[in-house]
Amino acid sequence: MTTELESTGSAKRSIDEVDKELLDFTAQTEAIKDEERQQAPKRRKRAYEAMTQYSKNNQSLDEDEPDGPVPGFIKKVKLRNFMSHENFELELGPQLNFIVGNNGSGKSAILTAITIGLGGKTSDTNRGSKLTDLIREGTASAKITLYLDNSGLGSYENEKFGDTIIIERTIRRDSSNVFSVKTENGTEVGSKKKDVQVIIDFFSIPISNPMCFLSQDAARRFLTASTSQDKYHHFMKGTLLEDTFLNLKEANSIISNTQENMRLRMESLMNLKQEYKDARRLARQFSQTTDLNERKMLLYAKVLSLDIEANTKSSQRLIADIEEDEKSIKKCDEKIKARENDISRFATDQNSTERNIEEQMLVISQKEGEFRMKSEDVKEYRNKFNIEDGNMKEAERNIADCKDKIKHLSKKITSFEKKLSEEMGGDRDAMKEQLEQLKMDIQKDRSNIDAFTTTSRDLRSNEDTLCNQRRAELAGLEENIRSKHTEFEKVKAGSNNFLFNFDRNINRLLDEINRAKNQFSTMPIGPLGNYVSVKSDYNRWTRNIQKFLSSTVSSFVVSNLNDDRLLRNLMRKCNIRNIGVLIYKIKRFDTSPFIMNAQFPTVYDALTFDTPEIQCLFIDVTFLEKVILVEDYKSARNFLRGNPGKIRLALSLRDHNSGYQLRGANQLDSVTYDSQIKIKVGSSNEDNLAYLTQSINEDRHEVEKIKARYETALNEKRTEIRNAEDKIKALTKDLRRKNNEITQLSIKVNAVVDTGLLTSMNEEKENQEKAIVVYQNSIKELQSRLDKITEEVVPVKEMYDAAKRDLREANNALDELKTSVNRRADKLEKYKADIKKYGYQKEKYRDRVVSLRQNSEILLEGIEKQRLNLQQVCSIERLESENLPNDKEELKQEMDKIDRDIKRAENSIGISQERVVELFNESRTKYKEAHKKLTIIETTLEKLHESVKTRVFNYKTNLNETCLSATLDFISSLKMRKLTGKLVFIKDQHSLEIYVSTPGDATERSVDTLSGGEKSYSQMALLLATWKPMRSRIIALDEFDVYMDQVNRKVGTGLIVNKLKDNSRTQTIIITPQDIGKITDINDTSVRIHKIKDPKRKNNSDNTSN
Repeated sequence: MTTELESTGSAKRSIDEVDKELLDFTAQTEAIKDEERQQAPKRRKRAYEAMTQYSKNNQSLDEDEPDGPVPGFIKKVKLRNFMSHENFELELGPQLNFIVGNNGSGKSAILTAITIGLGGKTSDTNRGSKLTDLIREGTASAKITLYLDNSGLGSYENEKFGDTIIIERTIRRDSSNVFSVKTENGTEVGSKKKDVQVIIDFFSIPISNPMCFLSQDAARRFLTASTSQDKYHHFMKGTLLEDTFLNLKEANSIISNTQENMRLRMESLMNLKQEYKDARRLARQFSQTTDLNERKMLLYAKVLSLDIEANTKSSQRLIADIEEDEKSIKKCDEKIKARENDISRFATDQNSTERNIEEQMLVISQKEGEFRMKSEDVKEYRNKFNIEDGNMKEAERNIADCKDKIKHLSKKITSFEKKLSEEMGGDRDAMKEQLEQLKMDIQKDRSNIDAFTTTSRDLRSNEDTLCNQRRAELAGLEENIRSKHTEFEKVKAGSNNFLFNFDRNINRLLDEINRAKNQFSTMPIGPLGNYVSVKSDYNRWTRNIQKFLSSTVSSFVVSNLNDDRLLRNLMRKCNIRNIGVLIYKIKRFDTSPFIMNAQFPTVYDALTFDTPEIQCLFIDVTFLEKVILVEDYKSARNFLRGNPGKIRLALSLRDHNSGYQLRGANQLDSVTYDSQIKIKVGSSNEDNLAYLTQSINEDRHEVEKIKARYETALNEKRTEIRNAEDKIKALTKDLRRKNNEITQLSIKVNAVVDTGLLTSMNEEKENQEKAIVVYQNSIKELQSRLDKITEEVVPVKEMYDAAKRDLREANNALDELKTSVNRRADKLEKYKADIKKYGYQKEKYRDRVVSLRQNSEILLEGIEKQRLNLQQVCSIERLESENLPNDKEELKQEMDKIDRDIKRAENSIGISQERVVELFNESRTKYKEAHKKLTIIETTLEKLHESVKTRVFNYKTNLNETCLSATLDFISSLKMRKLTGKLVFIKDQHSLEIYVSTPGDATERSVDTLSGGEKSYSQMALLLATWKPMRSRIIALDEFDVYMDQVNRKVGTGLIVNKLKDNSRTQTIIITPQDIGKITDINDTSVRIHKIKDPKRKNNSDNTSN
């Protein structure tokens, strides 16, 4: 094994690369050892092997097996719209589970769902190339829900999750899939794949190990492995020994490369040593100029003394300036504190006022409800009054008609009294028929009058409804116009803050980011809409483009997760919720390939960016160069139908509040624009003013359109009302005419002789007089009702007026509160501006203090160094005893003279004294550092070599133990069928041979020479022997017996049941199309058989039976 590892090398690398790799590997090794030493006490409690929950000390003792199942097994599987299952649930046992059913019933889909639900890849399941292939046809999404047991000893954070951990994975066609980790109560505690990975790692569920979850293809490849090398490869990969082997091989490669490069290091070290000796020899040659140097040092000491005196005075002046600036800083702090107190007081008042506004809005809502109720009551009384008043007027008209008839009858009676002898002529039968027809017509007219009266009342109600709808629509638009007009005035006056459109606290966030700039690895950039402008020619596309880029323009950009967490904490601190964060490495690249030569302009053509980096970010994140702008959506649809290459999306105009987004030729979505503008318009303030003016004019035009539309509808309703009332009048007039005709016909029909006609006319006159009395009595009754209604409506009207007055007062109070909020907001902005101004002044003073302190410290350090240098050169006493000039100029002249003398000496040698000293110091430093670094690398290499040797030994030991464990388990499986045999691992050839002997064989022979049944049984025993050292918490096998005959299937199933039914540490899931109950006799509570019914393809919620 050692020979194999050492013979593996790699391509030549530089010395620095090998050193860095070696030091990094050593540091990781030391860190792992430190961590193991720190966690040593914990391992005494739970010392688990890789891929197992077994203790190292207890894995071979039967008496240490737990009384019940350990946590981590799957209790229940729930599928929604996954593959062939629409609504499916299955409860699994903690130990051995058989899932049986006919082909096409969805058995394999359950294993696929478990693999995907625990974070596996689609390619691992052989069920498709992408996740969306697993969504049930005809649906938009699929959901997998797994319930993991978390009870008892060895549970994962039981106080947090409870006895059950719920893992959900949702797959959508139109977006990315999401995870959700929940407690037993359904509370979500995680939403990322790493949250799921932590849990399955804790419970030792190696979802990526192909030997733990064997699909149909993987099971067939293992059970029918044709060569011994294939069997060895499957065994090593399943037990993770192959990964360990490859890691050790890489470590030996690093050691080999480092040893090769160490020889080059030694040659460099020898060269540095020789340079150091040469520099030391040159330094000794300058010792002859000692007297001159000593005099020069005394002169230099005198110069230092004079400099120390001058620098001390400068330091005292700096300290005085620092004290003065610190006083100014204190004054600024006092002013800031005063303003903060004002802000705190105003903020408290502001919060109270905002709560009052919310309460007042609730009061207004209540008052509006009461006002509507009172309005309905008044309207009801008005309708009653109008009905009764109409009835009374009708009675008065009838009285007038009766009086006219009496007057007419009186004239006729007078006329007929003169003609007593005349008889009535004409056909009596025809007159009777005409009389009956007139009566029927009168009845029909009365029904029509009632119908038109009801229609008129309904039309008037519809008229009121239209008026209310018009008032509501106009109120929202007028408020929007006022808001934009206010923004227009602010922009015009130069006091508008564009950033407030993102959030009212955005400036506070930017200040916090600036203060925390040293904590970020890269300063955040945002909001991104502040760095993007719409070109003036594309003003009308502003809101449509913003809707497309809505999530991006409202976001900040950070470069890594640490910056993301820090920025989100600052957002929570500033109470900002609607700003997103993008993790993106800012970069710059050539954008010319993204310029599309399309028939229509793109979003990229309509925008300008403050920096090329922002431009590259938008191209990389939003693909805006692939989105075209087409005014008419029909033209856009025709263009997209032609498959225009890279074009993904088209934006079209609709009206000033909404637009269209077209994806392909068949998907048309209407989108509503945001009220706040989060992208700059044009390149100047005039462009913003022009855009706001255009937007206000569009809103005003919409107001006029709404008014015209409702006016047209109201005119139509009013025309219908007038038509109905005209028809009522016409029918009433016709009714009176027909009554007169009935009277005339009745006289003619009933008159026999002149005396009879006279009697009839007198009776008719008497009847009309009686009718007048009846109508008069009705008028009195109706007047009584009207008086009663009038009396009853008085308190209702008073309550209506009171409700109207209360609503008006409540609205006035709300307006006052809003005005108060606005005034306080203005004051708060002013106070914040003051704090910012004082803060700038304070920072200015502080920076100056820092600068002065630094200068003072530098000056003091320089003075101290000068004093130390002075002490090193000579003592103060000697300096005072020497006869030295006190003038710097004289000192300089004498030092120059000494330098000329030394220069003559240097010319004789050929190099300056300073250069000699410099060369000496440099060569000495390089030699010592190289020697130290080489010593460290040698020590590290030795440690690494010993560590790898230990790991190789441990690997061989673990390999032997694993092979022995598998062999023993294989032998025990063979004994169940009265066979003998063994597994032979030929490690140097990477080969695994299987030898088996039947009761009639004298010697063991290769499994390939056995009969089909015995060979299948041996392959199944090998699979169980491979599972034994893996000790995964969950293992699964899909249709292992699909190629077996009935006899081998029965024997193989019996082997699985006998070996796995009592294993309480492993949950086993076996999928087979066979009826296990008929194959083998299973009567054990630890074995569960789940039969999947034939699919109905609609609802599988009750598609299992245990």
